[in-house]
Amino acid sequence: MKNWSRTEKRWVIGVGSAVLILFGGLMWGIFGTMHDVGTVAATEWEWHIDVVHWEKVHYRDKGSKPGGAYNVKTRVEANTVVTTDAEGNTSTSIEYDRRYTYDLDQWVTWRTFSKADGTKKPIPPEYELPTLPSSAQAPRQCQVGSVRQRFRVVVDAEKIRIWETDQVSWSKWNKGDLCDVNLTGFGSIRRLEKIKTEIAE
Repeated sequence: MKNWSRTEKRWVIGVGSAVLILFGGLMWGIFGTMHDVGTVAATEWEWHIDVVHWEKVHYRDKGSKPGGAYNVKTRVEANTVVTTDAEGNTSTSIEYDRRYTYDLDQWVTWRTFSKADGTKKPIPPEYELPTLPSSAQAPRQCQVGSVRQRFRVVVDAEKIRIWETDQVSWSKWNKGDLCDVNLTGFGSIRRLEKIKTEIAE
């Protein structure tokens, strides 16, 4: 069994303590809870619609080729690899790397149409499907691709914080609402709970 010197022991203890501190901080950031009281400053939404078209895309120098690739060209590279074992002895070997250049027909984003506002009724952006020239190799058809929506509640609680959530939860909040802010140890909003205020008669 190795006898540790005083310097080595201090080094091991220091590294172990640092790891424990970092791990504890990470766990607190993920699972820790803090509370604050704030007011809803705004509610915001975004709506994005991608219009895509089908076209030929050229790829160069890739490590693999997908199904459907055509006009494929293959290049083999020889690489010298040097390895060192535990005793410090080195050895060399040759590894062969196969690279591909090819064409592939796929959907490509032509244009993204976006709309953002603070109203309580999200409205999709207007978009168009263009008529594009086509060829026998790659007909340029157009269609709607991905549709993305984001909903945010802006909260003023000591400082401005943003809570991104789903549309159902977002729709329950209005500007001026008083809320209990449940925060993670990192300070981001985990959830909001509405504080009911009673009107004195």
